[in-house]
Amino acid sequence: MGCICAIFECYHRVASLQPDFSLIPVSIERVSLNAVGRPFSPRANSVKLKLFARRMSAGTPRMKVRRHVHWSVWLMIQSAVVLVVGGAVSWAWQGTRGDDQAARQSLQRDVAALQMAARQHAVELQRLKQQLSSTLEAKAQMQAQAQAANANMLVERVAAERLSAQMRTFETENARLKADLTYLESLLPAGNSDGPIAIRRFEVSPVPESRQLRYRALLTQDARADRDFDGAWQLSVRLESKAGKKVLIIPDDSEKPEVRVTFRRYQRIEGIFDVPVGMKVRSVQLRVLEGDTLRAQQTAML
Repeated sequence: MGCICAIFECYHRVASLQPDFSLIPVSIERVSLNAVGRPFSPRANSVKLKLFARRMSAGTPRMKVRRHVHWSVWLMIQSAVVLVVGGAVSWAWQGTRGDDQAARQSLQRDVAALQMAARQHAVELQRLKQQLSSTLEAKAQMQAQAQAANANMLVERVAAERLSAQMRTFETENARLKADLTYLESLLPAGNSDGPIAIRRFEVSPVPESRQLRYRALLTQDARADRDFDGAWQLSVRLESKAGKKVLIIPDDSEKPEVRVTFRRYQRIEGIFDVPVGMKVRSVQLRVLEGDTLRAQQTAML
């Protein structure tokens, strides 16, 4: 850039050598003619005075006389300046072009490197996406397995609690049965009993706020018996009314007026029966039968 500025400055200096004919006043011809030897006239004297006054005034521009340069020389100088300036501009443009090409090549290399890095990053991103997808699927499977395991654990826990409750119930029932067995064994008749079957604790009581009676009893078997007792039992209820007396057999079934029972050692029997309207119960008798043979009986009075 400094070289180009110097060339332009030289060009301006050469251009300043061109004469400026516009600055030369027209009246100088008259002055020169007078200087040759022509006689002065009053008009010429007045023009001369005007020129002198104009020259002496502050606002009058000074006249510059420059050396005349032939047009061919001026053309050669301008051509040389144009060639020099063109060469300088071409040289500068070639240098700039070379720099641009180097910068373009460097930029292309940078772009290629960035594209390669972008492709590598895209491949890595795809791999990470696949890994994330597989991880999410494994997580979902693990969550489903955990939920299934929790559900199974909950079911097993409920089943364990239920079994534990049943076990506690069975233990309580077993303890009660053992206590009953101990008590019943103490109540078993001795060897001189009247028969193999005995009725213990036969009770009849009314059900509150109803016309019903509740009965309960305990049947025991002789300790020497080596087989189960297979028989039946029935209730015989004596009723009274204004019309007279009546006997009610429970169960009230003409085809099967008895309840089958099979046991060894002891058996509980209990239930509820209705009292007919207008009747009053006097007594209830419990009878234990083996076939057609009466094995035991007991009456409860009301």
